[in-house]
Amino acid sequence: MKIYNNKDDFGKEYDECLSKLKKILSEVKISLEEFELLFRLKKESNLEFHQDKIKTLDEVKKDLETDFPDDLKEFKNPLKKLINALESW
Repeated sequence: MKIYNNKDDFGKEYDECLSKLKKILSEVKISLEEFELLFRLKKESNLEFHQDKIKTLDEVKKDLETDFPDDLKEFKNPLKKLINALESW
């Protein structure tokens, strides 16, 4: 996984945990790469995603239908998958 510095953040001692994570993610159809993108989004979040208002899942899904700025487009599909996974839980 490359969340914090664009190189592998975890050594071999975490292989078992990463395998379990991949299994859980596959159940909600999210790849490890998409999970990494979501972590990066959280790390680099800004006011565009935190508007001091709690939104319902329906409001968030509607927001995801709008155009994203070019520098955030790669996050759109993983976010949709995350919302779908949240709805199923």
